[in-house]
Amino acid sequence: MDPFETQGSWWVPGKKRHHHATGKFKYSPDEGGTLNVFGKRLEASDSLHVPALFGDTERGPATLFGCNFKGAAGRPESRHFSQDFTVDLIVLGCHTDIDFAVNHASVQVENLDRWASIGKLDLLGEDVRKLLPNAGFGVYFQHEPDMWATLGNGDKVLLSALDSFFFGRNNATVAVKYQFDITFAQAKRISEIREDYIVPLIDLLTVFTDTPSSLQSLTVSPPAGKRSALHGPRFQPLDIGFQINRNESSRQIASESLYPVKFSEFSFRQQLPLWFELAQKLKGVHGLTFGLRYADNMSAENRYLNSTTAAEALHRATFESVRAKIDLKNDATRTWISQFPAEEQALIKTRLNQYINDPSLGDRLHGLIKKAGVAFDTLVPDPTEWVKLVKQVRNDLTHQEGTPKVRVTSEEMYWLAESIAQLVTICILVDLGYAPTAIDTQIVRSHRVQALIRQMARQFSKSAPTESG
Repeated sequence: MDPFETQGSWWVPGKKRHHHATGKFKYSPDEGGTLNVFGKRLEASDSLHVPALFGDTERGPATLFGCNFKGAAGRPESRHFSQDFTVDLIVLGCHTDIDFAVNHASVQVENLDRWASIGKLDLLGEDVRKLLPNAGFGVYFQHEPDMWATLGNGDKVLLSALDSFFFGRNNATVAVKYQFDITFAQAKRISEIREDYIVPLIDLLTVFTDTPSSLQSLTVSPPAGKRSALHGPRFQPLDIGFQINRNESSRQIASESLYPVKFSEFSFRQQLPLWFELAQKLKGVHGLTFGLRYADNMSAENRYLNSTTAAEALHRATFESVRAKIDLKNDATRTWISQFPAEEQALIKTRLNQYINDPSLGDRLHGLIKKAGVAFDTLVPDPTEWVKLVKQVRNDLTHQEGTPKVRVTSEEMYWLAESIAQLVTICILVDLGYAPTAIDTQIVRSHRVQALIRQMARQFSKSAPTESG
């Protein structure tokens, strides 16, 4: 959803008569939503959080969710106040409740135009109506006949391009906007769409373009079912706006002309389901896995710890755990545990069961390097010494016991973190079916990777660290 402002009347659902105010709502993808109104108090007397507000605005009916009261000014005797709220989510086009579910969503993601513009556009014609029965007005295109995929749960995702006409003073111009159209096998709530579909699609573009992506717009069909909760146009698509906090640095990172993986080399039908399958495995650690691409302003130390944690999280999610059994009733084990204070013995047993099979950071890195193959060998002259250095720097940062065993500058730590992030990216691409040799051919064209190769060559011309931990 593009940034906008709109005036309107706002009220607490079911209390329009008693909780009513007039004012302006502002929205931008980067800042989220804010509401400034004057009138009756909109917040509940016992809470600073208002679950929802309805509005009649210049843009039609609107619903605001997650409204947090920030402040008010006015005279109590007047019973009218100037009030400010932050808003988590806005729905334009209807008045509804937070649990409404939809059958179809159109998602526009930053960098999709650059990535998807490689190739030829062909008019879909009637085929799109079979996949998108609720498609809105517009002419839909796609690159190839197979630019759609069926996910494991039966949902269908189509890569399409909406042809929009803009009329200038002298002549008309045509702008093509690419988007993902998702038809759900079972109706989904907005919260589910946000976490299970939008975040993976944003991360997909971040991996493929090596530049942080973000949500540009989300449009859904009118809610499916629960019609009594919907007030407003029944057939007009609903625009959804919210802040997703995954693009802190895109304005500061220069775009590269080459991508790690080109659109023309992506098998939509085969690889998109694999991506969503991987996203489910990484659920809960997306921020760790992609953190360096979304927060370029981290300190060198934070970047480094984030990158090592990301590598551990990816290994944990994608490598099969080989479990060894420990017999807590064994005499030797019981004797060892008995040496601890009685109040700590239960905790020791729990930790033994939890972590006895947890590989070390070094083992996890070696596993990822083996998966990455030649694509990572190109980046680092000596992977074995690289693992030693990565481990020791991590240990020095986390334990901080006396003098660090290996000294690295902030610049060197930055590039070590970058090398770990590239290892994570390469392994993700391997999980999507790309051969390490093919990945190697692509990533070495990246300006970022070329700089990394030069830095690693300089860094490992020094003496290697001693093994520890």
